[in-house]
Amino acid sequence: MAQQYHDRKQREARMSMSREERARTPFIDYLKPIIADGDTGFGGATATVKLCKLFAERGADCVHIEDQLVAARLQFDVMGTETVLVARIDAVAATLIQSNIDTRDYQFILGVTNPNLKGKGLVALLADVMASGKTGPELQAIEDKWLAMAHLKTFSDCVVDAIKNLNVGEAEKRRRLNEWMNCAGYDKCLSNEQGREIAERLGLVNLFWDWDLPRTREGFYRFQGSVNAAIVRGWDFAPICDIIWMETSSPDLVECTEFAQGLKSVTLETMLAYNLSPSFNWDASGMNDQQMMDFIPRIAKLGYCWQFHYTCWFPRGCFNRGHFCQRLCKEGNDGLC
Repeated sequence: MAQQYHDRKQREARMSMSREERARTPFIDYLKPIIADGDTGFGGATATVKLCKLFAERGADCVHIEDQLVAARLQFDVMGTETVLVARIDAVAATLIQSNIDTRDYQFILGVTNPNLKGKGLVALLADVMASGKTGPELQAIEDKWLAMAHLKTFSDCVVDAIKNLNVGEAEKRRRLNEWMNCAGYDKCLSNEQGREIAERLGLVNLFWDWDLPRTREGFYRFQGSVNAAIVRGWDFAPICDIIWMETSSPDLVECTEFAQGLKSVTLETMLAYNLSPSFNWDASGMNDQQMMDFIPRIAKLGYCWQFHYTCWFPRGCFNRGHFCQRLCKEGNDGLC
C-alpha cells in the first residue's frame, strides 16, 4: 500500500508539470518487488493456503517458507499467479525435530547408546526432579549431566562404532563397514526397522539404541543438523519450489559447495539462494579480505543465483539503505563491511 501511495502521488505531481519540468525531474520506480516471509506457514495446510492467498492478493512477488510447501504451491497454481516460491531449509543448525514419522529424517535423529540408561527416560527424570522443587540452573545441570551420560549418536554412527568393537579381524571389520555404508547412506532414507535388520545381518544382535529416551519435555526428538540433512530436504523441495535457500550461521564456502553439489547431483537445474546475513561475523570466518570480496562471485558459480542481504530494524535502516545498496552493487561483498 505504501508503494502504491507514493507511486500515485508521483503520477499526480508529474501530471501537473510541464513537459520540460517532467524531462528535468527524474522518475522514481516505487513499485519494488515485495518478498514476504511465510515462516513455517503459521498453522496447517489450510492456514498456509489462506496465508499465501493473502500474500498474492496484496502484491507479494516472492514468498519464502520453511514448511507447508505443497500447500503454498497449490494456492499459487490455483490462483494462476507467478509468485516465486522459495523453500527455506534450516536443517544445518537444527537440534530438535517434532516427530520421527518421516524416514527421510531417520539418519539424523539421535538416540541413547548407553545401556545403563535403559528405561530411564529424560522426561521422567526431569518430572521427578521438578516435583522435588528444583528449577532453573539446577534443572539444566541435571539435564546436561544426563545427556553427557547418554552418549547420543545417530543409529548409523552407533552401528559403525559397534562394528569397530567386534571381536573379528580387521579385514572382516572393513567388509562389514563397507556393506553398512553402502546400505545406510544418508541418501538411502532407511527406516529404523530396515537399519536394524541390516545391523543384525552384520552380527550386531540386540544393539542398544533408543531415540525416545532423550526426547525433550515438549516431545521433540534430538536431531543432528548437517548439510546432508539439508540436501535430503532439498531433493524433495526441488520439484515444488522455484528456489532453495539453505540458511547458515556463518559464511562458509565449504558448506555452500557441499550443498550445491549434493543437491544438483539429483536436481541439476535447481536455483539456489544465499542469505548474506547481517549477523555474519566475517572477521571470524577465516577468510582474508580478497577471499571475502570473492565470496559472492564464487558461490554464484555454484548456482546461488539469488544472493540477498535482509535489513533488520526497518525504520532505522531506511536512512542508509540507498547508500548501502549502491555499495553492495558496486563493490560486491566488500560493500557489506
